[in-house]
Amino acid sequence: MLLKPWYDIVKPRNELYSATLPEAMQFTVNLEHVREEQALEEYSNPASFFTHTYLTTSLTHLASEVIWRLAGEMVEANAVFHVIGHSGEGKTHALTLLHHLTQHGAEAHKWMGIQKILAVAGASSIPQVHTAAFVGTEFDVQKGRRGKRTEPLRKTPWGEIAFQLGGKEAYAEIAACDEQMVAPEKDVLRDILMQASPCLILIDDLMEYAFRAQIYGMVEQCYHFLQHLTEQARTLEHVVIVLTFPAKDQTAEMERSSVIEQYQSLLSQVSKATPLATEKELPEIIRRRLFQWDAAVISPEGNVILSNEALETCATYSHWIRTNRGQLPAWIPFDQAEQLFSDAYPFHPAVFSVFMRKWQVLPQFQYTRGMLRLLAFWIASAHQDGYSKVYSDPLISLGAAPLEDLNFRTAVREQLGNDQRLKPPIFTDIVGREAFAPRLDNEAAADIKHDRLHQKTATVIFFESTGGMLETTRVEATAPEIRFAVGEPAMQIEHVDTVLEALVAHCYYLTRENKRYRFRLIPNLNKLFADRRQHIDEEQIEECVRAEIKDLFTNSTLVTLFPEEPQDVPDQPVLNLVVLSPEHTRRDPTTLPFLQALTDRYGDAPRVFRNAVIWVASDEKSCMYAEARVLLTWQELQNEMQAETASLQDTLDFDPANIAEQIRVNIEKARTRLRECVWQSYKQIALLNKEHRIEFLDLGKFQPGETNSLPLILLNQLRLFDYVVDTVSPRFLTRNWPGELHGQEWSTRAVREMFFTSPLFPRLLNPDILKETIAKGASNGLLGYVSQKVEQKYSVFFYQKTLLASEVEISDDMFIITPETAEAYLSGLTPTLTSLTIDPPQVNLMTGEKITFTAHALDEDGEEIKRNVHWEATGGTIDEKGVFMAGEKDGSDFEVRATAGEKSAWVKVTILSKKLEPPAQLVQQLAPPEERPEPPLLTHLTWAGKLSAETWQEFYHAILAPLSQEYGIDLSIRLGLSKQDGITEQQIEYLKNTLQQLNLPDDLQEH
Repeated sequence: MLLKPWYDIVKPRNELYSATLPEAMQFTVNLEHVREEQALEEYSNPASFFTHTYLTTSLTHLASEVIWRLAGEMVEANAVFHVIGHSGEGKTHALTLLHHLTQHGAEAHKWMGIQKILAVAGASSIPQVHTAAFVGTEFDVQKGRRGKRTEPLRKTPWGEIAFQLGGKEAYAEIAACDEQMVAPEKDVLRDILMQASPCLILIDDLMEYAFRAQIYGMVEQCYHFLQHLTEQARTLEHVVIVLTFPAKDQTAEMERSSVIEQYQSLLSQVSKATPLATEKELPEIIRRRLFQWDAAVISPEGNVILSNEALETCATYSHWIRTNRGQLPAWIPFDQAEQLFSDAYPFHPAVFSVFMRKWQVLPQFQYTRGMLRLLAFWIASAHQDGYSKVYSDPLISLGAAPLEDLNFRTAVREQLGNDQRLKPPIFTDIVGREAFAPRLDNEAAADIKHDRLHQKTATVIFFESTGGMLETTRVEATAPEIRFAVGEPAMQIEHVDTVLEALVAHCYYLTRENKRYRFRLIPNLNKLFADRRQHIDEEQIEECVRAEIKDLFTNSTLVTLFPEEPQDVPDQPVLNLVVLSPEHTRRDPTTLPFLQALTDRYGDAPRVFRNAVIWVASDEKSCMYAEARVLLTWQELQNEMQAETASLQDTLDFDPANIAEQIRVNIEKARTRLRECVWQSYKQIALLNKEHRIEFLDLGKFQPGETNSLPLILLNQLRLFDYVVDTVSPRFLTRNWPGELHGQEWSTRAVREMFFTSPLFPRLLNPDILKETIAKGASNGLLGYVSQKVEQKYSVFFYQKTLLASEVEISDDMFIITPETAEAYLSGLTPTLTSLTIDPPQVNLMTGEKITFTAHALDEDGEEIKRNVHWEATGGTIDEKGVFMAGEKDGSDFEVRATAGEKSAWVKVTILSKKLEPPAQLVQQLAPPEERPEPPLLTHLTWAGKLSAETWQEFYHAILAPLSQEYGIDLSIRLGLSKQDGITEQQIEYLKNTLQQLNLPDDLQEH
């Protein structure tokens, strides 16, 4: 779902982003200026003041009790209140609210939030009373205050307060004490208060005045004045005193701290302590101050009522964090997630959370005012970026804090103590054109780049680790905190971990320990690495790259490394992967001429086996050299650590064991990346093409796989294109018979060498595979395997006879011949006929039956030879093919005769008539014929025949399928496979595996 940008739903106050009123960004209210109507409109104008003020529970009750007391309530209402808080937490803002209320009386009823105060007070109207305001930071210790020329000079707080309450008359009662700078007695103060009743006295920063006027003894005198004044106010009706008091400062000097404790002890006895706001109320305070709100969207309780579009954003984000709750901080109230986001809108809750959880401990941090200043500059910058940079962020997130903005960055530095050491971490790692985070974003995948995830993550870590200002307490950012702060509904949360790894690997001031991250003010190991990296020697780098290449290639016997001269490459009929040195890259224009020279020559002579050489070159060397530099740098740092170099540890100010582990991990990573670069670079193959020219082939990028053998991967790729082969068909040899050897023998050695000489032939991965090729060819009659002729006869002659690969010899004395040559040789031989046999040797036939006789002519070796056979027969007829038909006459003295050359053979034939009558002399001897019993039924039948692959299916459907329902079938199969160009090892393995899966024997025999 596409959420609407925050700046299209709510609008910042004009003066915040228009830069027309710089004072508005200070968020400092001066009660003296308000009283004299010299403050900014938002403070001096009561209506504007209440429009932008969120009435917290404490403020509401303070105003209500003040109204009670001024109205005369003595029982339940206190007369003295002290508002406690650190600088910038809104103490003066509370006094300003009371000043406006009591100065305008019933006129205040129309201001925003007043009805809430009246309701809590149970009052119908706001009383209008005399007010006096003393501001310790504005009162001149030495000169005092005169005002108009006719006014008396006031030198002390009591003089100023008396004059504001009762003019010259009231001041006259206290003039002596004021001039002598001595605290007045109780009765003097009582008279002034009674005459001014009803009255409200507001005292802001009294302690600041007392310490500045310490040389006049004012610390003690102010204490007495405060003691007397509060005692009298508690006994009088219609008198209220409200003063601000600083919270306890752990960093304060001991003397000042003891004075503050003395005053605190007094106030704890005579006044009611009033807190300012709870953490839950802070987001409402801030958004009421920073954004434009129509009165219609402010509830009676003073809370902003969000629009449907804003609520949709909150609901979407809350669903996202509930979905990913397992990866987010446990302190998030997941069951009230939607309320968490709506309370903070348009800010992400992490923005307020980080200041509450982390920044409160900073000594210079002004809680409310500091956040207001930061967030004012923040939204001003974000508002402009939203329109100018088309950042459509649904919320103002912590990661989007504009550290690149000067005003915002200045405000951040103010809250962190204006430490100049903040500048390097911010500009080196987080923001700026050359900072690591934006550079990593530019190089990242599209979705990470679009979300500015590296910069957002780095910014979140900066705030979560308080900018590195708390080195001793080690404030850190956890991975769940980071995911919560930068996560968005459309973002893959896993990207955060990817980004963190990249930042840790590159940033100079970011550290990670036990999966916790923080920015420090001192550089980390990365910075030290960068400084060392530039001083690595180039010769070391080249040596390191060569060593890695050697390690990847030398696990193969086919490899020759880094040739520089023709004689460096062997000239042999064996496949040779020749790996060029890294400087001879494919892109270097000198590489091709260099290869041509080494391919053409071997020493001073022409190279014979040019087709045996396969060149392997790198695509480019920059990646390998860069990673080698990285590896060598880390190794140098490791050597320094192992040598216990004190300067290294002092420079980093880290745990030595942790440094050593980081270096070890980085060495392993660099070594892995260097190896990957070699794999990805050495993908260029150069070899002779069919036109006898060197041709480059790009085999694509490889990654180290299970084999972890780059030569094997390269050879596998070359196999795919038949540049390298594992097998050769016998037909390939007969098709590529050299023309000059037409009709002649081709030596087996010359056959082997041809594969490594001519680029028309594929390169043999293993030359011995030719033995299998020749053996198959001779056995199948595709070629002949013979020895050298002696007296026109081969002593070794294999043609259409089984030949084993182990019987084949690769030499100049053994040859292969074509089938035509073998047939011609065979026809030129005249084997001697020594015997002739007829099959079958004896037969019994009924008249009219036929049978085919076969004659076998054998030579002296018992081998069958071809001869023309002449057939003769008695008792029937026989044709030239040996087919005999029995005649009508019966008898046992018939014969069939075969004649071949000078040899003859005959067999006896008995012919029976279809109705055989017994001889007459036997008729009388025979008993009358008995009735013959029926012959017994057969229980077993067998059939043997030969089926082709095409008729097997018909045999199954016509015979096996129907008979299997009634008969038991015992089926024996003999499978014969033949393939002219040979059956590969892979196919044989497939057959064996399939037979095993069918629980059948996998014994395959060669025939």
